[in-house]
Amino acid sequence: MARLPVLWLIDVCACGHVCVCTQEERMTPQRKRYQMLLLERTMHDARMDFNKRFLALRDVKKKVRAVWSARGATGWTVHCVF
Repeated sequence: MARLPVLWLIDVCACGHVCVCTQEERMTPQRKRYQMLLLERTMHDARMDFNKRFLALRDVKKKVRAVWSARGATGWTVHCVF
């Protein structure tokens, strides 16, 4: 079976570096769209995780305040030691 010749492409990146790659390794619009889609999904997942943790912290804060008010702890002072 005959091998097809490998086409080497020479590109200059946006940062100014010279890149040598094959036709298969070259970034295509389809690959870039897929890459952007993966980035958007990752960012969405990170936002959702942050929001979930933030809301859980808010719930804990509400519970602590409810316990303090039930005990009549309105006059407590907090001393910070650094």
